[in-house]
Amino acid sequence: VVDRPLASYSEAIRGLQMGLTLSNVDRIPKVIVLTSAVPAEGKTTLSVSFARHAAQAGQKVILVDCDLRRPNVRKTVNAEAELDIVDVLRGACTLENAILKDRKTSLDILPAVKQVKNAPDLLASDAMESIILRLREKYDLVVIDAAPLLPANDTKVLTRLVDAVWFVVRWESTPRDAAADAVKSLMDIHAPIVCV
Repeated sequence: VVDRPLASYSEAIRGLQMGLTLSNVDRIPKVIVLTSAVPAEGKTTLSVSFARHAAQAGQKVILVDCDLRRPNVRKTVNAEAELDIVDVLRGACTLENAILKDRKTSLDILPAVKQVKNAPDLLASDAMESIILRLREKYDLVVIDAAPLLPANDTKVLTRLVDAVWFVVRWESTPRDAAADAVKSLMDIHAPIVCV
């Protein structure tokens, strides 16, 4: 979306932007989470692409890595970081100190660097709710890259804090039953799914 803005992939990302806008024209979703059924379905690539596209379009955007078991946003955008969202959640640094600038766009990034064993506890904490509230006030769009649904419950606790959930499925790769089970798990908790 940065290097080849006229490519078909970039056009597909623009289509997703339009779909998000049209999903609720009276109250356009501001905080969205991207998830999948299993790992390696492309959700981080899509998160980065969508966030960069929105930033290039003039929105004030932050991309938050909430996949605390297998964080990949920092690697995908080729950024170095020591402080991360885990440090903010534990009170070891301020939110502002943990935010990185994307090298290619005006996008801000709140990375995850450290893997943790208590990810659901951190993501369900008052500190996480406070972070999302602060980001909601400061940014036009908050894009959250979250863990896959079937291996862990991490993402389910985040859905109460967001306006929209995008469910990513890898074409001709993800088993149909896995995708169906993951979507059902989101529906069971009344998650606001707006895009598959």
